[in-house]
Amino acid sequence: MFSNVVALYRAIGAPTIEDGVIRYEGMPTPDIIGALRMCDGLPAAYGKFEHCSEEADSLDIEFRLPSNESGRFYANLGEFVARNGSLGKGQFPSNVYIVELCWADSDDIEPPAIKALRRVCRLIELLALLAIGVDKDSSQDGFNLFFALPPDGAKPPRTFLLPTQVDVKVLDYELNHLSLLEEILNRKNENKAHLSERKLMIRMAVCSGQLIPDTTLSFSSARAGASPPLN
Repeated sequence: MFSNVVALYRAIGAPTIEDGVIRYEGMPTPDIIGALRMCDGLPAAYGKFEHCSEEADSLDIEFRLPSNESGRFYANLGEFVARNGSLGKGQFPSNVYIVELCWADSDDIEPPAIKALRRVCRLIELLALLAIGVDKDSSQDGFNLFFALPPDGAKPPRTFLLPTQVDVKVLDYELNHLSLLEEILNRKNENKAHLSERKLMIRMAVCSGQLIPDTTLSFSSARAGASPPLN
């Protein structure tokens, strides 16, 4: 149903959104009339007409856009990322339209920035599977993932905390290790030899900052001997 709202917005020329309302005054083209009919009887959660006057040669409408889980419009990618803490938990929201990108999640083709953001979400999902412990409840905007380095000579084991908060800076980095993580964490490979050693190597790479750029998902604190929660 949200796609019907997007169709109306596009049919009337993607006007400026003012206080959550779009307006159109002009000729009733076939595309606009078709989009209007698709929006007739929409549940209130998907928006509503505040004014609609149809004449043979003129059309005057005001439509209030949704602003809830049924649909949201964002001015740009930065606003989209800032207002969706679920990205930090690897969850890409649905029923969204980003004006700057002229993109809705119902579109068949995704802009490069959206593809990159989905890769970040997948990275977070995989890191949560790889971590020795996951705190899912302390923050609405991400996980706290626990990783550990084993003892090294006189050095005791060390546990590191990785918060997974996302901002648009992540799109500046190429994530080159997703395929490796996908392979290691795929259930079909769980009985392969040396898998535990490979997981340990990847965890050590995360702790040392070799797997993830510091400015992407970085360790906010390191606590020796910290106890991670259970997955």
